[in-house]
Formats: sequence, C-alpha cells, structure tokens
Amino acid sequence: MKNLIILSFCVLNCYVVLAQKKSCNSMNNNSFNKTHSEIITKEIKFERNSNDNIFMIENVNGNIKVEGYGGNTIQVEVEKVIKYDDREFLAQGIKDINLGVFQNKDGVCLYMDAPFVTFNKEDMNFDYKKSNKNKDCESAKWDAIDINDAYRYELNYKVKVPRTVNVKIDNLSGPRLEVSNIKGDMMDLRNASGHIFVNNLDVEDIDIQTMSGHIQGEEIIADELAAQTMSGHVKLNAVSGAATHATSMSGHVIINYNENPKKASEYTSMSGHVDIGFQPGLNADISQVVNNNGKLYSDFTDLSSQTNTSPSSKKKKNSCSATCSGMSKKANYKAGRGGDQFSFSTMNGHVKVRKI
Repeated sequence: MKNLIILSFCVLNCYVVLAQKKSCNSMNNNSFNKTHSEIITKEIKFERNSNDNIFMIENVNGNIKVEGYGGNTIQVEVEKVIKYDDREFLAQGIKDINLGVFQNKDGVCLYMDAPFVTFNKEDMNFDYKKSNKNKDCESAKWDAIDINDAYRYELNYKVKVPRTVNVKIDNLSGPRLEVSNIKGDMMDLRNASGHIFVNNLDVEDIDIQTMSGHIQGEEIIADELAAQTMSGHVKLNAVSGAATHATSMSGHVIINYNENPKKASEYTSMSGHVDIGFQPGLNADISQVVNNNGKLYSDFTDLSSQTNTSPSSKKKKNSCSATCSGMSKKANYKAGRGGDQFSFSTMNGHVKVRKI
C-alpha cells in the first residue's frame, strides 16, 4: 500500500477555479452550435502486474466510464469534442485539447493536455493556469486562449481496465462518472459537477464525492465506504459489510445492506430523508436525531430504549413494515445486543431504520 501513497499523482485541486470559470463562461452569448468530434484510441499495459497497480484519470470536462474486465491491458477510447462558432477557433481547439498519458512502474494516468492546464511530472500535480488572483468574472484573465469566446471542449472516456486494480478519478465537470466491476484496495472518485454511478465493486476503501449530483450504487463490498454530495441523493443498494459514512446536504440518504456494517457508521442529510435498511440480527447502539418537522421510525422489534423522549404508541401509516415506534426529537437505543455506534440525523426530513 505504500506505493499507492507514493503514486498518488495527478492531484486535482482546482474545483473552486472551475466553478468560477464555469460561472464566467455562462456570461457570454456565444452559441457554439457547430461540433467537431474525433475518437482517440490507445492500448496501454502496466509495466508490472501488482496489487499496487493504480489507474487514474484527471479530466476537466466530459463523461467517464471505467469498467473492469478479464484482460491485462488498459483499453482506452476517448471522444474529443470541440464546440465552436468560428472555424478559426475550431482549429485552435483541435490543436489545444489533447489526451495526455503518464506512466511509471505501478500506475497509468490519463489527463487532459492543454495550454491552459499544467501537468507537472516532477510533483505529479495537475492544475489550471491562471494569470491573476482576482476571481471576479469581469476582470479575471486566463492564460493561453480565452476559451470563453473561442470554443468549448469535452473529453469523454470509455475505458476497460484489468479488474484487479486501484482507481482514482477526478472529473471537474461532466454529467456522468461511472465505474463498475472493480476489485482492489482503494477507490477515490470525485466529480465536481455531475452524477457518480458505481456497480459491482469489491474494494477495501471507497471514497465518493460530488459537489452537484447524485451518488448511486449497486452490489458494493467494502471495509470502509464514504459517499458525500452537496446537491443530490445518496442511493446505495446491496452494500455488504462496509462501515459507512454517507452525507447529503440537500437530498435523501437511502441505503440497503446485504450484510450489516461491521463498524460504526453515520448517515446525515440536511434537507432530506435518511432511510436505512439492515438485515435482521443488527447489534448496534443507535442514535436518531431530527428537527421539529421530522419523525423517527424503526421496525426492529428487539429495541432497548435509552431515550429521554416519549415514543408514540401509534403506528405510523406508510412508515415501517412491522412494529414501529415514532419518537419526537431524539432517540438513543440498542438494537439486539448493542455494539458499535450508528448515528442517523436530518434537519428537514424523517429518519427510518428498517429491517429488510
């Protein structure tokens, strides 16, 4: 695992810059109604086969799909899209926007190669250039060509990788980031503006983050699972064993487990419901918190209440499938024998602890 740390190159640290730049882009009136596209294909092989092998993508704009398969090479198909009004700017866009490839003994990194970004192979840093520190849209000036008035661009990835690999993907702006059929030690997925979808993962440590989009997943085996979105829902189904930390600022957190978490877990939403389904035989110390607008539900019948609020004796219609106890603001209790702390909270929604 130490090589994973050494090989954590291509660190993408410009979410704020992109958000500002994207905001500036929206101020111009160009239609960009003409489109040029071309397909770039590559086949790459890791220098050596190792459990430390890591595959990485650092992208600025576009969709990304990564799928594990039974082969031993990385099969890359990238659609390069330039949107423009003037053919002069098309030629400039075709020249500017390219697919970069960096490789060392344990990893492969694909990145956008363009005049207005930098990829420093010495410190493995990927970032935008900017000519001053003024973040005001009207006065900010950018290095190279002013793409606000020239062209738009996308790099859309479809990649097949050996199934046993570690994956790290940063995408600044793209409607969809999708990863499936991967077995490895770590996975780190970030999409500043767009949705993230995962499926059929067997990965020890998974970290998924998006600023503006949903996180959705199926068939996930993990030791540690973190899922965080600012503006969207977290919906995960058939999760097995993962100590889970799931957060949404303005959406629901809905998770169903095939195997209950083996360690302490936390589920939080600011403006949505928290709805978690566990297998029978749950052993945990549980805390639930809502504000005045929310309700607390549980259909585990072997609860040992430790709450200082009075549970309602009425069964709530359309709430839980078995015996439910609706509680006012805060409830602390044991499920089964008790155990690790499971925390559930929301500011504007309901909290449900369901038995599947």
